[in-house]
Amino acid sequence: MLPMSTLLANLDAVDRQYWLSNCEGFRVRCGTRHLGIVEFVRHGSDPFLPDTIHICAGITLMREIAVPVGDVEGLDPRRRTIWVRPHEPAGASARHRIAAWMARVGTLARTPQRTTPRGAR
Repeated sequence: MLPMSTLLANLDAVDRQYWLSNCEGFRVRCGTRHLGIVEFVRHGSDPFLPDTIHICAGITLMREIAVPVGDVEGLDPRRRTIWVRPHEPAGASARHRIAAWMARVGTLARTPQRTTPRGAR
């Protein structure tokens, strides 16, 4: 596998625009992790460069993720693969806050063990 810098250097701006506009069916990866498959591309004001790439993700490919074109790090037309920049999911910070809150509540809710002197019941 070629390094990402080599893949980007081999594609000039016109080729990149072409392949981003015609990448339906490409696999989408984030580092070594497989995210899904490009379902469709949505164009905005520029008909030659898409705004977002929509990915079918998840085990059953039922979840749709919209990835801005600016997050595309690499593109390999021969392998039909796109690499995107990693992002923390929007709900992750909320999940962490809830987990921290639950841990605090759990420690506050526990009553400390009462120590009794030896021999006392």
